[in-house]
Amino acid sequence: MKLHVFTLILGCFLLSANANAAFVDVTLTPKVNAGTLNLTGALGSVTVKFKSDSIVDQIWFSNNQAGDLHDQNPTTIGAAMEQQFGVNGLVALNDGSISGNRAEINTIKPFTYLAIHFGRHELFFKFLTAIDEFEITTSGRAAGLSNFRTFGTPSPVPVPAAVWLFGSALAGLGVFKRRKAGL
Repeated sequence: MKLHVFTLILGCFLLSANANAAFVDVTLTPKVNAGTLNLTGALGSVTVKFKSDSIVDQIWFSNNQAGDLHDQNPTTIGAAMEQQFGVNGLVALNDGSISGNRAEINTIKPFTYLAIHFGRHELFFKFLTAIDEFEITTSGRAAGLSNFRTFGTPSPVPVPAAVWLFGSALAGLGVFKRRKAGL
């Protein structure tokens, strides 16, 4: 009997943990490269205006009053983005501090995923093609920008020329052996 009660209580805790997931999909339809989002966050309403060089495919916003990601290192942010967008192996490319209510992000390495931290919130963007410039303006009670992180998908690893060279050498040996056996 104690095991059944314990299992029931554990199940309730696990369900409540999933119910507190605080990321909200705010993807725009139709997909655009600039727009205005009116979001409700932990400290009130926040208006976010953005502009990019590419079409925004998806946007996720955290509206948890306690804040979702207290640890702002790129590994933690990357793992959260992988979970929200359903991808694996994001590679951290750029990061930096921003402040105030407006920022222009210009990076050396083009990116397809962007995380912006402000107040207690995270705003995740996924772009259709890689970009290296992004503008954001926030207004409202929780609008102070803090930092950003950019990510890209891992590139496929090219097969080294040595593998092709080794394969052609084996093929040559096979042809040579067959020719020698025919004599």
